[in-house]
Amino acid sequence: MTPLRDDYILRAIEKVAAMLRAALGLKQSCEYSSALETLERAEELLLGERAAVIAAVDAATASSLIGDAEALALYAKLFAERAEIQRRSGDTDSARSSESRALELALEAERRGLGADDDLRTLIEILRLREADGRGAQSS
Repeated sequence: MTPLRDDYILRAIEKVAAMLRAALGLKQSCEYSSALETLERAEELLLGERAAVIAAVDAATASSLIGDAEALALYAKLFAERAEIQRRSGDTDSARSSESRALELALEAERRGLGADDDLRTLIEILRLREADGRGAQSS
């Protein structure tokens, strides 16, 4: 990558991280619709015009299209936060789907070289536990 492209990606990641923090605040205030809208805008900023395509493909293809492991990890965090908001608003089916996508993306980011990232490893552990809890609840 060129230094100019690296700088652009870094600035976009910083803006998206700020939007994620704003969504967290809205979630804490139980403003779920606004929080989800903020996450959608963050996703659009992070992925640009490729957002719809990236949302429709598997995690490995999404990883290739995104290209940057940090951006991929942030995309996974957006999905994880979306899942939490969906769960709090009572949409458990969508929450499970978003958690599954978040886990796939986080694992792909780990494979792409962010395995030493403590936040990413913690996210993966949490998502795996939720996935296991969900399967256990479904089989009961």
